[in-house]
Amino acid sequence: IMDSFKPDIIHSHLFLPEIISRSCFYPQAKWFSHMHDNMKQLKRFTLQTLFSKELISNYFERLYMMNRYRLNGGTHFIAISKDAYDFSKEVAPEFDVTLLHNAVNLEKFKPVDLDRKKLNEKIRIVNVGSFQTKKNQPLLVLIGEELLKRGVDFEIHFLGDGSTKAGVEEMVNHKKLEGHVHFHGMIENVEEYFWEADVYVHTATYEPFGLVLIEAMAAGLPVVSLDGKGNRDLIEEGKNGYMIYEQTPSLFADKIIALAQNKEKYNQMAAYAQQTAQAYEIGEYVDSLLELFRKAIDSK
Repeated sequence: IMDSFKPDIIHSHLFLPEIISRSCFYPQAKWFSHMHDNMKQLKRFTLQTLFSKELISNYFERLYMMNRYRLNGGTHFIAISKDAYDFSKEVAPEFDVTLLHNAVNLEKFKPVDLDRKKLNEKIRIVNVGSFQTKKNQPLLVLIGEELLKRGVDFEIHFLGDGSTKAGVEEMVNHKKLEGHVHFHGMIENVEEYFWEADVYVHTATYEPFGLVLIEAMAAGLPVVSLDGKGNRDLIEEGKNGYMIYEQTPSLFADKIIALAQNKEKYNQMAAYAQQTAQAYEIGEYVDSLLELFRKAIDSK
């Protein structure tokens, strides 16, 4: 395929296409590796490596990949967050790395009425993501339980589907939160749920960057988020949201209630969240990516 197409740029995303594409030999192209997360297979050898079959396998894949990068004339890492940037520089210091945050079509998430922002009497919380272990939705159920203990009226709206969803639904029933927690599955109109919500709560234990946080901010939602490393690039404490560093429901509840009780502060944070999102417009992102490609081609 490459011989017939004769590409100038080969740009791979995530580890499976990374290892498949690099198994080809095509030094005529400039290669780009998009670091959407910290690819564990590229981690350096440590003493711990010796005590795990998975880590040993990962290390042999690292040796293979470093050799293939060199055979193809190197690669240029594109990191989606400062955390991914630091990781890339640590595991492969001989190759170039560019920090280029992901972006979205902001127009889709902009509220029709920019002055709509008001707090509902019942706090509406929204969470978007696939149901898998690292997304950590059970923590949000515990946050709901904490809010209920404090006499706060609320709704939690989960958008998404996945392997752990049934367990979360069972947990909601066990906590007797059925009237407060709603599961909507996979939907197309995510922005409409943002427009009706008051706050976006993100509970993922690891978040390479967090496009959904940008989408929520573009819709005018302050964000309360667990520290997932990559999302540190987005949260400005007390300005567009709050970062929580412990999986402690009471800490999340404190921030959610504080937002609900201070409408002036809430409106300031909602406006600043929209302002934050402006830096992640998809058009500017594409221009930056094309400029990287042009520079690479010009350097041939």
